Amino acid sequence: FLHPHPPIPDSVASRGLGDVYKRQGMMGGFQNIDPGKVNRFKCTTVCLEHGKKEPHARAKYDIVPLNQFTDDKNVAEICYMLGFSGINQNAAQAAAWHFTDEMSWEELANKIGAEHLNGTVDPYFQPQQLRWGFAIASEAQRRAHLRAEARTKSLIDQGKE
Repeated sequence: FLHPHPPIPDSVASRGLGDVYKRQGMMGGFQNIDPGKVNRFKCTTVCLEHGKKEPHARAKYDIVPLNQFTDDKNVAEICYMLGFSGINQNAAQAAAWHFTDEMSWEELANKIGAEHLNGTVDPYFQPQQLRWGFAIASEAQRRAHLRAEARTKSLIDQGKE
């Protein structure tokens, strides 16, 4: 997934998320992979289809542009924040499923992570991850709205709308 937009300036982007962000260098981790070549690399991602099997390192994956999977700008913003801002992966996962699978925050809070032989269960998301996920979802919506406004203004300025 290559994000098609330049980043929103940090002075605007990080308002309200506090310690959700772990700042990283903007160009860290980029690689050029020639067409038809195979390369291995670690990539922090989120699942965009709730209910699919858990991914594992031995499986082969095809990397496709995000817009071939979804046109939801909120999801694009979450992926962008995960890749460039280092937000918490589990919190980003909750936010992503909130948009891609229309899961309510209550459904996400009640999602079971592990069922033990003694009958106890562990939640899939910790309460703090859900609080961060809610903040990430809100920030994604705000950013998507800002980008849409900027695109519209640009088109108007160019006389195309």
